[in-house]
Amino acid sequence: MIRKAVLLLLVVAGLLFLGRMLHAQQVDAGIFHPSDSTLEIRIKPAATVAGFPFSNIVFTIRWRSSYGVSLGAPFSPTYAVSKQNGEQVSGSYHYQKFAAATAQTVSWPANTEVTVLSIPVMQTGQGMGTFELVNDAWTAANNGSYYAEIGGEDRTGNIYQASVNGVPLPIVVSALRGWTTKDSVYLQWQLRDIGSVIGFMVQRQSPDGSWRMVRMVPVDETNSEGWYSCTDPFPQSTPSSTVLSYRLQILNGDGSVGYSPVVEIRQDAIPPSRFHCEVYPNPATDAVILAFVLPADDVVSLTLVDMLGRRVRAFLVHEHLPAGSHVRSLGLLGITTGSHFLILSGRSRSSAVPIFLMGNR
Repeated sequence: MIRKAVLLLLVVAGLLFLGRMLHAQQVDAGIFHPSDSTLEIRIKPAATVAGFPFSNIVFTIRWRSSYGVSLGAPFSPTYAVSKQNGEQVSGSYHYQKFAAATAQTVSWPANTEVTVLSIPVMQTGQGMGTFELVNDAWTAANNGSYYAEIGGEDRTGNIYQASVNGVPLPIVVSALRGWTTKDSVYLQWQLRDIGSVIGFMVQRQSPDGSWRMVRMVPVDETNSEGWYSCTDPFPQSTPSSTVLSYRLQILNGDGSVGYSPVVEIRQDAIPPSRFHCEVYPNPATDAVILAFVLPADDVVSLTLVDMLGRRVRAFLVHEHLPAGSHVRSLGLLGITTGSHFLILSGRSRSSAVPIFLMGNR
């Protein structure tokens, strides 16, 4: 009886010790941006984990809906990973829940980062973005808060790196803009990389919030500058102060779709008494695209000047152009790095657009 009691005490002590060891092997999680438009999820155990199966991990990534992007299929050479329940929208954020699991045993050194999976940032967007690994009210309500299980035990630790900034958002469509004429909206955009894009569905938002098709615009592979346009007549009986919202549904050859950021246009947005011009990209290196609107037929000059007002290059000299929208590609090779102005002038008006030229031209 004494031997049995001693053996039982040893077993219980062993289990308690093992429980304390398991509790000590909590793993923290972080989100990283290793390169390009890829996110990476890493975990870091507080103590060495050896000989236990990595059961599963659950986490949620959050980003602003205004980015117009989605997260692609997760990838891991070691673990089975998947998206859970599709992307969800709450307030001004998109949420995507992920899960990863394996039945194999793992050996992770203490305080050493282990990459669980990589996730590409997909579809359309502009500029740079911030992506977050979050535990918030949405994840708590949707079973999406960070959770880690190893050896059948809860090993959830803390989120030690909660966000990454400056993630490049893939630019497929840029410079979506619009101007009003007497009875319609003129939309214009640029396709930066054809890739698998086969066309655009121009959409206008209805008063009930739904999106209605305006026109289908196919991709033209001979369009070297990538500029496209569409004219949408004003809806009948629309007050002149109404704000109209437009977006592009981007159609890919594999059947997938993406969306451009939404552009809002007032029917009285562009008074007919002045120029309207924009330049892209800015800052620039070897070339820029200048898009401008003329309210009436005019004789136009386009000149690049430096900060002292000295002419650096003339692109147009007293050229007769009709009223409406115009797009010009302007070469900048050989021009000194620094701040400049593009001066668009006509018979009775002018407009100056500041641009900054970077090196390596």
